[in-house]
Amino acid sequence: MTGDQGDTDSDGFVELRVRKPTNRWIVVVFVVGLGAWLVHENYPNLIRDLTDPDPPITDRRGERETTGEGPSVGPARTTEISATANKVTYAELKPVLNQVQPFRKYRACKAAPRIPATAYRAVPKNGIQSGILINEGHEVAKAWGLAIVNLPAEQMWMAVNDEESYPGTLPVTVSEVFLGEPHKDGRHVFQKMSLPGPFADRWWIIRKNAGQEIFAASEGRIWEACAENATNASLLEGKAVKRHLKEAEPVNWTWAGWTLIPLSENLTLVEYFTWTDPGGSLPAGPASRFASGAVKRTMAKIETLARRYKPEDMLRFTRPDGTPLAKPVDVDGLAEPPPAEEPPEPPTP
Repeated sequence: MTGDQGDTDSDGFVELRVRKPTNRWIVVVFVVGLGAWLVHENYPNLIRDLTDPDPPITDRRGERETTGEGPSVGPARTTEISATANKVTYAELKPVLNQVQPFRKYRACKAAPRIPATAYRAVPKNGIQSGILINEGHEVAKAWGLAIVNLPAEQMWMAVNDEESYPGTLPVTVSEVFLGEPHKDGRHVFQKMSLPGPFADRWWIIRKNAGQEIFAASEGRIWEACAENATNASLLEGKAVKRHLKEAEPVNWTWAGWTLIPLSENLTLVEYFTWTDPGGSLPAGPASRFASGAVKRTMAKIETLARRYKPEDMLRFTRPDGTPLAKPVDVDGLAEPPPAEEPPEPPTP
């Protein structure tokens, strides 16, 4: 016998010889081992997403970019949602979707994907829905989420526009408004996320805009907050927030958006999307394929944040059209009740 199978000595025994590993195989084993360790130690959420009993809805047919369109759900019914409803069926949700559909063309978030109609049918019964949409000609997928929350639209609106409250709730270590005023339209927000080694931390800048046109056209039936990519280090010159750039890399670009549709006084349909190229050594295409699970967690955490607000917090925020979210007389405990009218004097006999 010869080669790796060994040679036979004079006593009839086989002497095995092991081929020394080449440098190429050492590199392959190292890379595979490193990848397995990163997935196991630093990305447990990926495993949870892959084994999720409620798998995300994925549309791989491609889409027309910058459509921002909603679902096609068929003819509307006369079913109405009670003003005080705490839950909704798809039969009740469908006419609302048809009513707001014509106004979606006024969206400020031009990168918003079209959420599949199957998700709208599933969300009343099964809770948060999420998935990815892969554009033809784009490696990076758009991740979307859909939920119905038992909160007024005003409370969710505060949460999606309160970026400086995100650290400790969302997976960002820094979230600061450095241009403009907090909660105001057109503000610039610097955000940073820590990543496990060997990857460098990531930072980015977004310009937050409210969908004034769609709010006006729909007469307040659609509230939209759009995060436009503004990642540019030159904007940070002379700003205190520049100190956070140390040992961090910028993302190539990032876009996101929230759409709120009030269903009743205590019920809101929430749509969310994110579209990001992390840049650097992180593979944008493969990484985006796992984004649907992160979308679910982001939406759940924003709802958690929204539940912390008190009525008086509404005074710090404005509606998409710039008017106050609430006036003092609308907030419990901030205004004295009007004095009771004195009973009229009895007529003189």
